[in-house]
Amino acid sequence: MKYVVDTCSLLEGAILRNYEKEYFPVHWENFDLKVDQGIIVSTSLVYKELKYQDDEFYQWAKNRKDIFKPPCGEVQKVLTDLFNTFPKWAKHNYNQKFTWADPELIAFAKVYNLVLVTQEKQPTIPLEEERYKIPTICKNYGVGCIDILELIKREKLHIHL
Repeated sequence: MKYVVDTCSLLEGAILRNYEKEYFPVHWENFDLKVDQGIIVSTSLVYKELKYQDDEFYQWAKNRKDIFKPPCGEVQKVLTDLFNTFPKWAKHNYNQKFTWADPELIAFAKVYNLVLVTQEKQPTIPLEEERYKIPTICKNYGVGCIDILELIKREKLHIHL
């Protein structure tokens, strides 16, 4: 495994998104190949988010349910540490969202030394901890973080494999 992918990056293939599947079929075919090879995974809470976000991608997720990993004991320990390290971020977001995969993704990436793929951007000006985004937490927690375009470049998803 090399990458753990956030909901927003998976949804980039949806209609009216930057990498809509209809116009980037090679990218998404290669993405699926990397998923099948175990190079790209995600987490159980991303699966749950997809269930409430987009019918097309939920169907895709249902067909690949084994890539959505549950948090093992070590991930649970890192989650506890993450919440202790960034308590305002955790409290603010946990209380605001029905399903919130961000901490699980970060903890999973940390435990398995994976690069986290998200479309969230690190702001150019510092924000209060409550408003931190995934890249800010990753940077401060020692976890690599890229967006889907960088994944496409690194894994050459734009080339017929």
